[in-house]
Amino acid sequence: MKMYQLVWHYECSPDQKDQFEEAYRRNGSWFHFFEKSTDFLGLELIKKVDKNDYLVVDNWISKEAYEQFMSANSAEYEHLSKQCKSLYQKEEFLGYYETVDH
Repeated sequence: MKMYQLVWHYECSPDQKDQFEEAYRRNGSWFHFFEKSTDFLGLELIKKVDKNDYLVVDNWISKEAYEQFMSANSAEYEHLSKQCKSLYQKEEFLGYYETVDH
C-alpha cells in the first residue's frame, strides 16, 4: 500500500526541545489534530543525533485525503500552527513524498 507523506524540517534551541517534542510527537498536539481523519496514518518525529534538529513526517492514505482534510480544517490548522510557532527557530517544508511499491 502506498502512503502519501509530507516531510518537514525543524530546528529548535535546547530550551525549546521538550515543548517541541511534546507538540510534535505521536499523541502530541499535531497528532490529535490530524487523527480526526480516518485517512491519517500517523506521524513520525525523528531527531538528529546530538542536535535539536528534527524531521516530522505526516502519513496519509492519499494526497486527496490530505487536501480534503486541510480544506475542511484550515482555520484550526492555522490556530495550532500559530500556537506552535514559538517552539522552533526554523521551519522548512521539504516536500511531498510517497512510498514506492516494489
